[in-house]
Amino acid sequence: MSVYKKCYKCKITKGIDDYYSNAYKKDGLSDECKDCIRVYNKTKDYKAINNKVLFSGNREKAIIRDGEKCVSCQMTRNEHFNKYGRDITVDHIDGNGRNTPLKLRNNSISNLQTLCLSCHGKKDIKRNKNSNKLSYADFLKIKELISSGVKGIEIARQYSVSSALISYIKNNKINYEPKEII
Repeated sequence: MSVYKKCYKCKITKGIDDYYSNAYKKDGLSDECKDCIRVYNKTKDYKAINNKVLFSGNREKAIIRDGEKCVSCQMTRNEHFNKYGRDITVDHIDGNGRNTPLKLRNNSISNLQTLCLSCHGKKDIKRNKNSNKLSYADFLKIKELISSGVKGIEIARQYSVSSALISYIKNNKINYEPKEII
C-alpha cells in the first residue's frame, strides 16, 4: 500500500496518517483528508441535516442534556472531535437507530444518549451479542464479504447491524470461537 494519497476534496497529496480509517473503502482510508473532514463536520448544513433527519431534531438536545460528553466514559465533545475528527455520537437506547426505517425509530429525547465512537461501538457489539442477531456462520460470511471488497455499509444493512460492528470485524478487533454467537 502506498504511504501517500491524494485528497478527493482539496486535491493535495498527503501521507496516510493525514486520513481517517474507513472500513467501507478498499484502501481502508477516507477519501478526504482529516483537515477537509474537520472543515465539513463544522458546517451548519451537515449538523442540521443529521439532527433533523436522523433524530427528529433531538440530537443536539440530547448532547446538551448529557453535558456535551459521553455518558459512559465522560469524553467531552471537544476531546471527541480532536480524537476522531467528527462530532460525538448520539445513540438510540432501544437499538432502533441507523439501520431502522425512519417510521419505526423512537427519536424521543428519553431514548437518546450521547456516546463517543468507542463506547457506541462497544454498546452495539454487546447489543448484537445479547440479541443473537449474528450466528458464527454469519460472522464468517461477513469476514468473507469484507475480504471480497463489499462495502461495510452494505454488509451492515444486509445483516441489520451497525457499521461500527463491521469495522471492528474488519480490523480484527473481534474474533469468535465457532460455538459463540455475536
